[in-house]
Amino acid sequence: MRNFGYILIFIFLLTACRKKEIQIGKIDPSSGAINEVTIVIEDSLWNGATGDSIRKVLAAPIAEISAPEPIFDLAQYSPKNFGRRAKMSRNIILFSENESHQFVLKKSLYATPQNFFFIRGKNPEEMTKTFISQADSIIKTFKQTELNEQQLFIAKNPLQAIDSVKEWFAMTIKVPETYQVKENIKNEIVWFQKDLHSGDVNLLIYEVAIPENHVEINHNINEILEMRDLIIEQYIYGNQPDSYIYTDYNFVPVVYMRNQKKLPAVEIRGKWAMENDFMTGPFISLVIKDDYYGRYLFLDGFVNNSFQNKRNQLLELEAIIKSINFYE
Repeated sequence: MRNFGYILIFIFLLTACRKKEIQIGKIDPSSGAINEVTIVIEDSLWNGATGDSIRKVLAAPIAEISAPEPIFDLAQYSPKNFGRRAKMSRNIILFSENESHQFVLKKSLYATPQNFFFIRGKNPEEMTKTFISQADSIIKTFKQTELNEQQLFIAKNPLQAIDSVKEWFAMTIKVPETYQVKENIKNEIVWFQKDLHSGDVNLLIYEVAIPENHVEINHNINEILEMRDLIIEQYIYGNQPDSYIYTDYNFVPVVYMRNQKKLPAVEIRGKWAMENDFMTGPFISLVIKDDYYGRYLFLDGFVNNSFQNKRNQLLELEAIIKSINFYE
């Protein structure tokens, strides 16, 4: 019996040690709303010129959305109020006065994933100057993290039964279960749609043969936009007679060169409108030049949600579109 007691004690101690080992280095998941940034700065600076500069950059209106929506929502804390809950935020910038100038990014300092930027300077002017000079890299870092989080969420809750995408287009894509296949059009277009209280979010997948005179995708942006217009005008129409979607060129589409799964691509962001109707909204399109199949592959997302915010729906569409894979 004594030996049995020793064995039980040994097992208990071993289990306790193992539990302790597992907990060492454990870091909690970060928190925060989509596209939210925590700003840690003295109230006097936040309410002055430094705060104005921060808001002008991080809360700038998104160009392709008609009703103003900021790039990020900002939550400001003074250093003395920067407690545990705020430290769990996904995206943080801390401003502090210090004799030594410093710009540092620390990853997953209090939670994961987490981007924690430290901006230190001798005075508010120096901190502001540093922030403005690094603004592009800060925004890029935050946006990539938000995109990654969206893709992780989608991967946990994917829509099943989308074999038509793989069969018709030789690709895979991860779509949230909140979407449904609205229509498969003539084995040429797959149309996904998510219903909202005041509208819907849409994703079209289709392909167009590459014209013989097209060599570099970045040299043919106008022709690619014309192809897009021809397709969506033909298949996406409204409730009014002779109403259809078209690209609203009152807002010049913004084009980004991309490399998607080692294939040249362009990301196009702009506004769509409805002919003979009052509907309008933002769109995001990824067009991939696939020489193996001799095609331009279009992944075309647009938001129809006139009376509500559209920023986070655009992020969701971007996450879906950029989950494309050709090699699964």
